[in-house]
Amino acid sequence: MVQQRTHSLSCAQNAKTTHSKNYPKGAGSPWSHTHETSQGIIQTFARYFNVKYTPIEVDASAIQEMPKTIRRISPNTYAELAEQPIKPEEIHAALQKGGGNKAPGSDGIGLEFYTTNWKIIKEVRAEILNQMFLQRSITPKQKHGIIIRLPKTNAVETPEGYRPIMLLKSDCKMLARILANRLRQVMEEHLRTSQFCSVPGIAIIEAASIVREAVTHAEVTDTPLCVISLDFRKAFDRNAMTIASQYWRVMV
Repeated sequence: MVQQRTHSLSCAQNAKTTHSKNYPKGAGSPWSHTHETSQGIIQTFARYFNVKYTPIEVDASAIQEMPKTIRRISPNTYAELAEQPIKPEEIHAALQKGGGNKAPGSDGIGLEFYTTNWKIIKEVRAEILNQMFLQRSITPKQKHGIIIRLPKTNAVETPEGYRPIMLLKSDCKMLARILANRLRQVMEEHLRTSQFCSVPGIAIIEAASIVREAVTHAEVTDTPLCVISLDFRKAFDRNAMTIASQYWRVMV
């Protein structure tokens, strides 16, 4: 038997808040209506992500000129290193950097499984990853990811209020970490002294310190100075893969 429940004003307010959080408004600009069906919500987020992550259009001539600005290193210095078969030691190093308590992909296998059973599965792991890397054989299931939405605040009404997180399978995550470790050696040869972000041993706050020192020097010496600050909106959301592929081809 289900007992009837008296709804107070606070209950009504909570119900209204829950409704606004679970049913985001449609993908219009401005957001004009609210979807309450699963299909409507999925279509709303699909349209939003399609616009948000659309690749940037670039000038083909600019892509041809870009390699000329890259500082050259010895020919084929890292080509052999980048293309050699993946060793179990590299896989184990990638697993150690993965950290624990990470959500798995659609296969439900987390990194803890590989670290716990490493001695048993290390040779099989190396064989699978080398097939993906050397033979360029990656199945659609291995590339499959699940997008989950984490609300940025308590009151979310539009897709912009959610932070999308992609849950990838361990195969792609391990391969990506291994390649990143290999390319990091190439990056160190190309980075300039003006590069601060993602440089080992250098904190990005040092860039602000240099700017402050320059401003102070200009004030003390009465030297004309022009400081320009550029902030690229959603810089890591949209990219041009044609530029990225061209860049790595020149580096290695």
